[in-house]
Amino acid sequence: MGPRPGVSACPSSVATSMLAGGRVVSPPGIPAAFCRFLLRQAAMLDLSEAALAEDLARLGDTGEVRAALLPGYATVKKVVRSEVVRGALVDHGKVVVRVAWRVDHVGSSNRGANLNVPVAVLSLWYREGERQDHVTLQLPPDAMDELKAMCGRFP
Repeated sequence: MGPRPGVSACPSSVATSMLAGGRVVSPPGIPAAFCRFLLRQAAMLDLSEAALAEDLARLGDTGEVRAALLPGYATVKKVVRSEVVRGALVDHGKVVVRVAWRVDHVGSSNRGANLNVPVAVLSLWYREGERQDHVTLQLPPDAMDELKAMCGRFP
């Protein structure tokens, strides 16, 4: 598992730069592209740190790769898993990326007087592929009750 001549190696602070595609400069060791590949694949497969260490040992690691990758693996895994989930959602349609809201009161309109009803105004920014847009919806009290009930079911 030694390095190829002229190839940058994984430093012990590998987690912060591995997925950003940053250039990794360190003493001779393991190629940075190899480290990025291992981290990304392990995270995509939802491997635990113990399972990753076991796989590295099976690949012939004597401990130097494990010592470089494991300290930052939890951070890398969180970033990669978030990317995987977002990608899985984007593959199938619009994904909400931001929410803004306010509460208004409708007092009267040409349809009636003394309505005095609170209305939630909900703006959802979403991404569809590379395109980003938003939609603003008005939610009367009964729709807010349904939304609250649905949110109450989330873990």
